[in-house]
Amino acid sequence: MDRFPLGYNTYSIRALRWNDLRLIEYAGELKLDAIFLQDSIDPGTNDPAHWKVVKDAAARAGLWLGTGGGAVLPKDASEFDRSVKLLRDGIKRSVGMGSPLVRMLLASDRDHLPPGPPARHIETMIKVLRAVRSEAVDAGVKFAIENHNERLARRNRSLTVSAWWSEQRPWFHGMERVYLALSAVKRAWPLGLPKPVQASQAVPAL
Repeated sequence: MDRFPLGYNTYSIRALRWNDLRLIEYAGELKLDAIFLQDSIDPGTNDPAHWKVVKDAAARAGLWLGTGGGAVLPKDASEFDRSVKLLRDGIKRSVGMGSPLVRMLLASDRDHLPPGPPARHIETMIKVLRAVRSEAVDAGVKFAIENHNERLARRNRSLTVSAWWSEQRPWFHGMERVYLALSAVKRAWPLGLPKPVQASQAVPAL
């Protein structure tokens, strides 16, 4: 690679209220390499026909395209199936748009986290992710958990490292497809993995 690819997250210009195709067109005008469609307000967001239009438009512009959804951590057991459905819908949308990943949050902010310590949230999220592992593998996509206002990046790193270690035990099979999406404007500690875990072993961070 002779240079780093450059792109933009559409959330950064959300005030313009552009639809998906205009956002892709704008990335082309800037001669960027990538675009990340986040929190789209396009009327066709949930329409598979629209997904293909977006995929084709990004391809014509020579853009790498990524997308995903929002918060998926269930507040209690009654929301577990809803969280699984959100991820399944995210997988379908990402595949339809040609995105290799499904971005997500645990919660929009700390006030929306369920009661309990971080370890419990990690355990719950691993169960949710494991429930959709087969769909992710078949679709060829990975999950990217963004550090948001709900957790410090080092906490989300703990989730991905825990997921990696669980993959080493047959009864915890299924978490090798989880990555970090580090938001530079949020509180982030992208380095400093625990000493027992070598960088080459840990789940890569995007």
